[in-house]
Amino acid sequence: MTNSFGDTMIRSSWPSLMTWNMTISAARSETLISTLTIQSGLEGVFRFVVFSENYGIEKPDPRIFHIALEKAGCSGQQLLNVSDSLKNDVVGAIDAGVRSVWFNRNNMNTAPDIQMDREIKSLAELIELL
Repeated sequence: MTNSFGDTMIRSSWPSLMTWNMTISAARSETLISTLTIQSGLEGVFRFVVFSENYGIEKPDPRIFHIALEKAGCSGQQLLNVSDSLKNDVVGAIDAGVRSVWFNRNNMNTAPDIQMDREIKSLAELIELL
């Protein structure tokens, strides 16, 4: 199965992710996120979703990540942000003290002043990382 991220999903790998407390912090609409999780084979994997629009916060404001940390009941070092938006999500997560992985599926140039924990090109790399 090929998902909207352009990765070939191997469903047998996803059970290993189920041991993690996975969440989504999103600026997009609830309908769009629901569609994307279904298309990517991740439906039911996420414990909760935090929509920045519900809190009147725009990314990269780190407060949205603080809300996610509070809901998850963990510290920034216990949470791993995985995002395809370097400017909006990776920077916000770093500013909130959250470990961050940039999902750079389009092979964009890395900004030298942004110090993310890791850069990946495919979701398969994420599974290996975890």
